[in-house]
Amino acid sequence: MKKVLAFLLAMLLLCPGMAALAEGGETITLELNTAKLPVYAAGDPYLSGLTEQTDLPVLVMPVKKAFQLQVKVQPQTVKNKKFTLSVDNDAVVKAAGNTVTAKAPGETVLTIASAQDPSVTLQYRIVVIQPITRITVTASEKSVPVGGTVSLTPAFVPDNATRKQVTWSTTTDKIISVDE
Repeated sequence: MKKVLAFLLAMLLLCPGMAALAEGGETITLELNTAKLPVYAAGDPYLSGLTEQTDLPVLVMPVKKAFQLQVKVQPQTVKNKKFTLSVDNDAVVKAAGNTVTAKAPGETVLTIASAQDPSVTLQYRIVVIQPITRITVTASEKSVPVGGTVSLTPAFVPDNATRKQVTWSTTTDKIISVDE
């Protein structure tokens, strides 16, 4: 009987240690599925003028839009596949559950952390933009004589649009030409 009790006591003492060792031996990784939200590399030319230089990948979100993030926690053997979201500027983006909501134009850093091991994180810079909803063009003259020029001025709605740029082009180079 003493041998059986000694064996059971040894198993009780050794088993939790083995389980912790097995879990501790795994390397947890996080992966964000960005199929619905484009991710730009830190040096992408599209980001020029939108954000300061960063080493983090950048998510660009329009204001007042929400996205549910799908985070994959690996390996499959990880027991707790939950994760947490946090941002360093909640006036720009609200993070709740698995959803990020763009509140106002600006920037913040999003941190995704493993619930099982909070030291395992994934970070992105989120840039919230105010998109242009309408462009109107006014001309300096109502008509243009052959060989004449006219200046075109764009107006953007809303006034606080993040990027106010237009590219001028024509499909009929033989009739009219256009430049900046």
